[in-house]
Formats: sequence, C-alpha cells, structure tokens
Amino acid sequence: MSRVWDVALRHGSAPCRTTGRSLILTFKLTKAQVKVYPRASIDVARRVRQLSHTLQGQVCQCSGKRIARHVPSVIGAWTAGLHDTDKTVSRAADDAFETVFSSPEKRQNAFKAYQQPIIEFARDSLLNETEKTLSDERTTTPEDADAKYQRLVASCIALVDNVLNRLTPEETSKHGEVYDELFTNTNFWGFASSKDAGVRRALFRLLRTCMESRKGKQS
Repeated sequence: MSRVWDVALRHGSAPCRTTGRSLILTFKLTKAQVKVYPRASIDVARRVRQLSHTLQGQVCQCSGKRIARHVPSVIGAWTAGLHDTDKTVSRAADDAFETVFSSPEKRQNAFKAYQQPIIEFARDSLLNETEKTLSDERTTTPEDADAKYQRLVASCIALVDNVLNRLTPEETSKHGEVYDELFTNTNFWGFASSKDAGVRRALFRLLRTCMESRKGKQS
C-alpha cells in the first residue's frame, strides 16, 4: 500500500482545503487512490475495504472535476462495493457514492454514463479472476483467499443485476457484446453450483431479472 494512501486512511476525515500545498497533496492522493483503490476495495480485511470506499468519496470531493477522467478506472470497483457482503463495507461504498452523485438522477446518470467500464469490470472479474490471481499465497491463507474470491464473485453478479434493473434494454444493448461475452460463457453459469450460498443467491436473482426482462419484451 502506498505511503500517501496509508496516510490518507489515517487522516482521511480531514476537511478539504484549497491552499497550494493541499492541492498538491490532493493531486498526489488522487493518483495514488486510482492506483490502489480497486485492489484495496476487495481486500481481505473488512476495515481496509470500508476505509477505501470512504476515502474514495473524500478524494472525489476534494478533487472536484479533476477526478472525472479517472472515474472509468475506479467506477467498477466502486459500484461492486455497493454489493459487498459485509454491510458496513457496502454502506461505506454507498455513502461515498451518494456523496459524489448527490441525487437519484445523478446516480442513475452515472450508471448510464459509465455502463461500459462497470460491466467490463464485472465481466473481467467473473471470467478471469481466481483465488490465485487475487491473492498472494505467501501472505494470504487459503481460507482468506477463497473468501475474497467468493465475495468478489457475489458482488459482481449482484452488480450486473443492478445495472440490468436500472437501465432500459435500449441502454444495455449499446454494450450488448459485453453482456454476450458473460452470458454465453459456461463458466459463468457454473456459479449456480458454487459452494458459496451468497454467490448462488446472487446468480439466481440475476437469472430472475433476465427472465422478467425477456417476458417483458414478449408481452
């Protein structure tokens, strides 16, 4: 973990300031956050995940419009955090999201504007990540590595479900190839027999959403 990010975690509740020195620190913190946040947001430690989301909201607030060009790099991890299986973590992600996108309309527009990086994050996590790619076996126990992986899988399936529920078929069709990559992959549907109950529940909810959407098109 970068030194700047570590300092920010301990002092992240400090209010934003507009002095030259603070602006430089904010710039450095933004660059560090963008680099570290996606991994920190799925860390084994609940507290690290929680603080990473809190800091994400604060960095966005302090950076203002300067954060805009970095949002596609972090929005996938951020929105997946909304579905973290730990309520304190998902609440932190949600609080940060509502702070930055301060109205229901702005939050809806965020999902529309960043649909592609959100879905690509979910697709890549679900189809490419494993316990070994997410964790270093030298520092992580097999139990923790498995829990981290299952948590990410459940969060990303729930994220896809959230996007499909939020956006219209016309909006999701704009990135239909990404959804097709996911839904035509047999490994994805293999999560239906996952040993993790949270993963199975998330997939069955997604399947229900897909069936209801299809039924709506036919009626």
